[in-house]
Amino acid sequence: MIRNAFVLLHGTSSSGVSFGEKLMEQVDFGLLLPRTRLVFPSGSLRKTTVFSGSLTRAWFDIADFADRTKGEEQQKEGLRESIEYLGKLIKDVVDKESHNENFQIFVGGLSQGCAMSMILLLGGQLDKLGVSEKLGGVVGLSGWLPFEKQLSEVIIQGRDWKEKRALAQCWLRSELGFSLSNRWDMPSSSSWKEQDITIFLAHGTSDEKVRMEWGENMRRFLEDVGFRVEWKEYVSMGHVTIPEELVDMTNFIKHKSNMHDRAGEEALITSPTTFTPNH
Repeated sequence: MIRNAFVLLHGTSSSGVSFGEKLMEQVDFGLLLPRTRLVFPSGSLRKTTVFSGSLTRAWFDIADFADRTKGEEQQKEGLRESIEYLGKLIKDVVDKESHNENFQIFVGGLSQGCAMSMILLLGGQLDKLGVSEKLGGVVGLSGWLPFEKQLSEVIIQGRDWKEKRALAQCWLRSELGFSLSNRWDMPSSSSWKEQDITIFLAHGTSDEKVRMEWGENMRRFLEDVGFRVEWKEYVSMGHVTIPEELVDMTNFIKHKSNMHDRAGEEALITSPTTFTPNH
């Protein structure tokens, strides 16, 4: 029986297929995460500004690797489409395991995939779809938080972490074009508990593509809105993944899901999924 699912999102210029293959070359997920279905979806083919408008698999547009705040307005369409797609994908995975009371789903990604995971979490789409109670945790590798400056200004008005999280969610949903026209669209903060979701963040000290400072800013923001963050940094690691980091990541998932190693049990790997916004 499947115990968990782990949805892993690739970075800019990669795809679900290549990202999954690279990770599985580094560690044995069958041994590290038994009874876990790994899901490697792909971002939509879209024109990417940082690559001179070339079509790449991406969750949203990137304008400048050196300054992630540039071009944020142009990111909104991709973020909205990707939130809708990933929300449906995650709900489908959860619904297929509805008979399994102990089933949990984990979501995370590398670089842009990390950024996408955090916006998916903060935007409240999983709450709206009724699947957040099955969320075991979130993983972010070498990433940053889009709109971090604006969100940090928005939550200043909040008196406590619940108000801050609600303010962040409302701002994001409004900016990304999701309706807030009735009470069903408002954050259900009454059901939130402090540190209800734990987030594993990992970053290399020598990352020149996504500076560790940006990851630390993301960490502080997530803690401010009530999430528990486990932070790992790797000396001299650049913008890559390494086996030590992936082992730490899988240990986090095992701890959060109370899994125990079982020799000979293999992870089930789903076929990589192509993202199609119109579906």
